[in-house]
Amino acid sequence: MLDWSTCSAVERTPEKVSGAWVFVGTRVPVEALFANLKDGARVDDFLESFPGVTREQVQAVLRHAKRDLMRLAGSWTEEEFQEFEKNVALFEEIDDEMWR
Repeated sequence: MLDWSTCSAVERTPEKVSGAWVFVGTRVPVEALFANLKDGARVDDFLESFPGVTREQVQAVLRHAKRDLMRLAGSWTEEEFQEFEKNVALFEEIDDEMWR
């Protein structure tokens, strides 16, 4: 599980979305970003669907997730590491797409 507590683009309070991590100033769960990307949405599609979230917040979340995944990679089994590599490739693809 990723540690979102050090990512300034997200917050968690018991009163918002049952305590899920959400983008600061919104009720949009961080999980919604990853679900949309997994389903083939582009970052621009996500931002259009969730106008309260900023591009900077999405970039910060993606960078944070990539760093956290890299930190965790050292403690994984071979199968988990292969999954990690797939996820890193996805984040790199998303990073490339965001900067086009």
